Amino acid sequence: AAILEFNHNGINLRLHFNFDPQTHLVTSMHCMRPRMDGSVAERAHWECYYYDYERCGGMLVPTRMECGWKLDSQKEVEIYFKGRNEQLIYLVS
Repeated sequence: AAILEFNHNGINLRLHFNFDPQTHLVTSMHCMRPRMDGSVAERAHWECYYYDYERCGGMLVPTRMECGWKLDSQKEVEIYFKGRNEQLIYLVS
């Protein structure tokens, strides 16, 4: 596991990453992030899962992912996004 902490626009962020023990690829990430509850933004637990890595431009990238909220009262993640990377364009500087 690894933790990445940084400040973005005056907001401190902390991301937790989990890795596959054999491939060392990221399997999941979780953090606290704003979630709208009616008209009020509350910080809530956000989880993302990454699958099916493929080589693209010399890098291994996940081609499937799903992200969602895990609220205190829930045991399962409430999926907000589920999708595939069909095309990846990146810039290296």
